Amino acid sequence: MNGGVGQRKLWGIVGLAKRYPNRFIDAACAQAIEHGVLSYRHVKALTERLMANALAPLQAGAPTSSASTLTQQHALIRSAQEYGDLPELGNTVLDFTIAALVLAVWFTCRSSTGSRRVRCQQQT
Repeated sequence: MNGGVGQRKLWGIVGLAKRYPNRFIDAACAQAIEHGVLSYRHVKALTERLMANALAPLQAGAPTSSASTLTQQHALIRSAQEYGDLPELGNTVLDFTIAALVLAVWFTCRSSTGSRRVRCQQQT
């Protein structure tokens, strides 16, 4: 490769990493070297072909060999009944949150006035 033209080809190939996984680019470069065709367009076409071949089973809807079946029974999976109880638990959590806020305001007012019987007034 000569000078600026060679640099542009190399930077073009490096730029492919923004759109394609490195393993496809590496494989495409290896194939291009084997064929003796050292051009950006050839490496890009090989990368696109490798990517299309990898995505073909997914687009066809065929299950891949690494796909695992989902399970509904496991020590870490809660029962559906527990999820049904969440709205009830949510009210309890909300009640505790409100109580905590009331106590926080009470303690703040007490520390600022020095007395429990004096109400905390809004400052304007």
